[in-house]
Amino acid sequence: MVGSPELPQQIVDFLQGRKCVVMATATPQGQLHTAIMTWVVAKDSRTIRVALDKKGRPLTHIRNNENVALEILGDDINMGVIGKARVIKEQLDSLTFPCAVVEIEIEEVIDHGFSDICFKGPSYSFVPGKEEYSKVEEDVFAELLQT
Repeated sequence: MVGSPELPQQIVDFLQGRKCVVMATATPQGQLHTAIMTWVVAKDSRTIRVALDKKGRPLTHIRNNENVALEILGDDINMGVIGKARVIKEQLDSLTFPCAVVEIEIEEVIDHGFSDICFKGPSYSFVPGKEEYSKVEEDVFAELLQT
């Protein structure tokens, strides 16, 4: 069965920052690589944007192979997304280190949830004394949505 080409509104609302998503990319040789993403937002039901470190493997892979898969995880949320990724901005203005904006055009959304299972999604927080990073994140999320 083929999934929808759009995110449900519940997931668009959920993906507005501070959420964990697992992204799978592929090397030019086809070897798969996964990474956890936290700087991710849904621009709309057909578009997801992520901020990626320019020194990291995911961005290198995307520059060579636009195919990506995401697993969106939250409380009672387990959604798979397949799409095409491309760099739309080489450097986020809100960051001082090299980080690009990648836009994912959604091709398929698949609900991996089960009605009889209560899934608890991952979360994260900053260690004591590093709470100021929340402001940096808010700036990144705003820029991802505005770019």
